[in-house]
Amino acid sequence: MTDYQIRILPRAIQDLEAITSWIHVHSPRGALSLVLAFEAAVTRLKRSPEAYSIAPESDYCGMQLRQVFFRTRKGNTYRMVILIRDQDVQILRIRGPGQPPLFPDELDSGET
Repeated sequence: MTDYQIRILPRAIQDLEAITSWIHVHSPRGALSLVLAFEAAVTRLKRSPEAYSIAPESDYCGMQLRQVFFRTRKGNTYRMVILIRDQDVQILRIRGPGQPPLFPDELDSGET
């Protein structure tokens, strides 16, 4: 089986940078743990993105979005919202613990 191409869209990069920056102020090791957990999740995603559950945002955005949960060493859970198109997987957004589902205008990447 061929690996999928992963594209991390600009808003997802901004999400990851914002979350990591906030964590880094409180715990540099925690920020590193988040980045490592994200990278491991992306590696798993390359093999079988269809294995992940449908994201709640799919109900109102007109696209079948999936969600990928990943955890840091301390057990904090984060969520990637992804879109699969053929062999291309777009990481649209990243959400931290306690953040609500995204609104449709928060998913418009201009690239989907």
